[in-house]
Amino acid sequence: MNIFCCEFPHNYLRSCMQAHQLPAMSTEWKKFDPTSVEELWDEMKGSRVQYEITPDRQGAVNAPPSTPYLTIVMISDTHCELKKMIELNMIPDGDVLVHAGDITSYGDAANLAKFNEELERLPHRHKIVIAGNHELGFDKDEDQSKMLEEHHGLGTPEGWKLLTNCTFLNGSTTVVSLWTLLLDSLPFFAKASLCALLKNCKF
Repeated sequence: MNIFCCEFPHNYLRSCMQAHQLPAMSTEWKKFDPTSVEELWDEMKGSRVQYEITPDRQGAVNAPPSTPYLTIVMISDTHCELKKMIELNMIPDGDVLVHAGDITSYGDAANLAKFNEELERLPHRHKIVIAGNHELGFDKDEDQSKMLEEHHGLGTPEGWKLLTNCTFLNGSTTVVSLWTLLLDSLPFFAKASLCALLKNCKF
């Protein structure tokens, strides 16, 4: 599971919106064999630094900021464990919660319904969900020939319709009304992975 939290001061957001652009970010593109998970991982881990952290179980992470902020909490890869994360107070409070995929293991209806109920328990005013490669059945054009054979037939067709306690994005955009915050989405997965939404992948 992954948790990421960021806060933006009002003035920072306003200046970005006035300029109609976000801060410049550079992206370095590298070629690798898309069918080789090992080669992809070797390439990724070489440029990543991992720090061991100890979750704050006392709730200090939920203390209100000293100045007005828009707080975005981003999580992913909860794989049917959202209830446990809520009970352990692992998800910080914030204005916007973004779940960036892998809410279940295989997109089955029972776990999707359970996830939807758990989402309702969270206090965030805006909840955004983007499908991950484990949300099988979410894409009507899903190509099962690209999946491992044991994954054929798994998932829930149009399972995203069970997610009524959030805004579900799939190559779409939503505007958060607290401020003019535009959130866009595009699912993308390596070819060798368990691919639920392959129509956006180019190989």
